[in-house]
Amino acid sequence: MLWAFQRPLTLCSPPRPASVWQELQLYQTTALKRLTGLGMLKRDALRDQYASLESTMVPAEIMRQALEQNTTDKALVAFLVEDVASLPLTGRDNLTKRAGLPSRGQ
Repeated sequence: MLWAFQRPLTLCSPPRPASVWQELQLYQTTALKRLTGLGMLKRDALRDQYASLESTMVPAEIMRQALEQNTTDKALVAFLVEDVASLPLTGRDNLTKRAGLPSRGQ
């Protein structure tokens, strides 16, 4: 007679958007500060929580690749720049709440 022993099946669920958001904030903040220190982002804009590129400080090869990629993904770029960027970051119906992400301080 054969006996079959099976271990209980453990299902792993993917991380929730809120936890991913919180985990990535450290890296995003560090990258933004580093790019600002290198002069690639405008310091005043970053203080207002807005990343604004200082295009004259970006190396030519990186700028060329970015422009090429923007052309390739034109519809996605338009969606992000025009549609998503127009959503408010503050107020009752802000982008963070719409995405189900934790607000700052939580």
